[in-house]
Amino acid sequence: VKDLPDAIDFYKKHGDRSDLARMIFFLGQTFYEQGQKEIALDTYKKVIKLTPRQPEAYNAQVEIMLIYHEKKDFDTLWKRIEHVHKNYSEESKWAKFNKKDFVKKSVKKTRELALYYPKKIHIAAQKFNKSSYYSAAFNGYKLYLKLYPKDIHRVMVLEYLGDIEYLKTNYFNASVYYKEIVSYGKK
Repeated sequence: VKDLPDAIDFYKKHGDRSDLARMIFFLGQTFYEQGQKEIALDTYKKVIKLTPRQPEAYNAQVEIMLIYHEKKDFDTLWKRIEHVHKNYSEESKWAKFNKKDFVKKSVKKTRELALYYPKKIHIAAQKFNKSSYYSAAFNGYKLYLKLYPKDIHRVMVLEYLGDIEYLKTNYFNASVYYKEIVSYGKK
């Protein structure tokens, strides 16, 4: 870690931004694999700060999401997903500096992760019967609907929201979600 500033200076002088981004990103992965998640988190943030236009900046965002999930810092995870949705979209400044194919894959992956994390937390809530996990999953599902209001998974997410409300004995709130599902008919 103490050599990181020297390594960054070296790549700034003798490499290009893509070399610098790859070097810092792989260093972050090494820290993560060694179980040094806080150092990995800081390292991924350096990738984003020093090379914001590189593909590795997006990849670092994905790794940061994973770390927040593992730390059970779900509120920060939702903020990060919303940030990535906005700042790594097809219309973003970042997208203008990256290959269209990579941008499309990144946008798709962000959508997938925005649903994956609430589902994973929801499963943990069911397994451990932990109300704080149900609340976190609920917030994640609500964010998903906010970011992707016309998504193909809308009905499934509405059902999950209704189920969580029902479990919390908020029957009227549950009925609102179920009613919307029914309003779609046999589509």
